[in-house]
Amino acid sequence: MNTGSDDSQNSQSTGPDVTSPAVDRPLPEANSWGVAAFVLGLIGALVGLLIFLFPIAFVLGMLALVFGLVGLRTRARRRMTAAGVVLGGVAIILSVVGGYVTLRVIDTVTERIDRLDQDIEEVLDNAITKFGRELDMVVDDTSDKIVEEIDDIDDEVGRQIEEKIEEQVDRIDIPTRADSEG
Repeated sequence: MNTGSDDSQNSQSTGPDVTSPAVDRPLPEANSWGVAAFVLGLIGALVGLLIFLFPIAFVLGMLALVFGLVGLRTRARRRMTAAGVVLGGVAIILSVVGGYVTLRVIDTVTERIDRLDQDIEEVLDNAITKFGRELDMVVDDTSDKIVEEIDDIDDEVGRQIEEKIEEQVDRIDIPTRADSEG
């Protein structure tokens, strides 16, 4: 037997009540320009923190600024749109700072490379000069030794030639006048 209490249990459902006031509430008006400005501004500001990506941050910041200014004409989501404009401005400022820092880093690195190049050139010039002097000394010593060796050989050959001539002269029997008269 069914009682009224059973009906009350059956009428309770686990799903949403279609008569609740939340369903009757209209959805907020969309502002896609403002959302785009916020998203681009946020990404631009985050990318702007990476100094060497400043061109990307600048483009994103400019787009966020333009989209935000267009989005401010509508009444919907003005806070998000304003935040997009502010973040776009922050991205632009960070990109300018990033560009300046990047240029300074490039200048500093270029100056250091130039100094290193000059130092290397100076070291090489000194090494070549020192090597040239040492090479001159070695050549001079070597040529002196060669001249001494040639002089020694010349003296030895001259002495040997004189000895051979004397031997040949001693072998030759030259008749003297006394030998021919007698």
